[in-house]
Amino acid sequence: VKDKGTRERLPSDIWPKYNELVLQKGLRIKMGHVVNLAPPLMVTRKDIDEIVGIVEEVITEIEREQGIR
Repeated sequence: VKDKGTRERLPSDIWPKYNELVLQKGLRIKMGHVVNLAPPLMVTRKDIDEIVGIVEEVITEIEREQGIR
């Protein structure tokens, strides 16, 4: 959300850009007002750390570009 107090959502038109950014970083997920993850059933701790790291990077980018925090 853009504003936790009012629960204002981020604009819907920003998500394709961030979905592309995540894909460029090697992760296939769908980001929007909800982040959908579907890791394989056989996954290592290293894989999970990489997935979380990529998602964290992109969320930080969204916050920076949208003026959040």
